[in-house]
Amino acid sequence: MAMTWQDFAAEFRVALRLLAPFMASIVPTAMIFGALAVAAGLTGLEAVAMSGLVYSGAAQFTGLELVASGAALPVIALVTALLSLRLMLYGIALIDHIRPMPGWLKAVLAFLMVDTIFFLAKLRFSEPLSPGRRNAFFLAVSLITYVSWLIGTAAGVVLGDRLAVVGRDLGLDFLAYACFAGLLAPYLRLRGGAAAALAAAAGLVIFRDLPHNLGLLLSCATAVAAVMAGRRIVGRRA
Repeated sequence: MAMTWQDFAAEFRVALRLLAPFMASIVPTAMIFGALAVAAGLTGLEAVAMSGLVYSGAAQFTGLELVASGAALPVIALVTALLSLRLMLYGIALIDHIRPMPGWLKAVLAFLMVDTIFFLAKLRFSEPLSPGRRNAFFLAVSLITYVSWLIGTAAGVVLGDRLAVVGRDLGLDFLAYACFAGLLAPYLRLRGGAAAALAAAAGLVIFRDLPHNLGLLLSCATAVAAVMAGRRIVGRRA
């Protein structure tokens, strides 16, 4: 069943409702990035283009740090790509919902996939939806998040250093952590989810001193390895 305009309009409203609590994190984080990018020497257009093309908070902030330090382009590309590998895992986790989609929609969603989209898609797809409504929700929530990120970056560029100072003084970076905590909480009720979270937390502590946020990547790999090992053990016992 193809996605209709009525499907998109209905799911757009649902996406707005579900995204509303997370906008308190998405927009301010994008604004802080825009302000820091200008402070690091990028032009406003370059800052917005980086948000539009890289479109990954962790990769953007780390990439900006590398650009400011004069790192070589291959190093910047490699580090930002590694930090975005988790997005591939999100796609794999949603493969049963993505497989029936038309090719053009798969291509769009592959680019627009971020953490919030994954968690909200899992939440929405737990409800009985037609394929058209499922496709419409995925597209709507992805477009709203992407446009909000670009608008936030542009606002940060305009406000510049004043926003960076306010963000540092008020601790606005905490909003991003609060957002992730809210997304993660439902999965902590599951035995596998709690085990993965504990493994990731342990890995992050162990690898916290690695440069360029590589500890984040290795902690994710630790969690995946721990869950896979646990499943194998349970399977053998069964």
